[in-house]
Amino acid sequence: MKEQNDTSEFANATALARILGYSGPKGSRRVTAAAERREIPGRRINGRWRFHVPTVLSLFSTPAPRGRR
Repeated sequence: MKEQNDTSEFANATALARILGYSGPKGSRRVTAAAERREIPGRRINGRWRFHVPTVLSLFSTPAPRGRR
């Protein structure tokens, strides 16, 4: 049986960048760079960064901007 991974809690760099309000093509790069500097918790799965959204959002005191405004 394949391992069931809960994708609702985890996001890739692009999705996390959108959640945190970084816009544009460089948003995911800023997220992965922060992860490599150990500023935000994340783990590499199959060579790609995955982030646990609730723990990352708890580091940011401001509420997350949803979508584009």
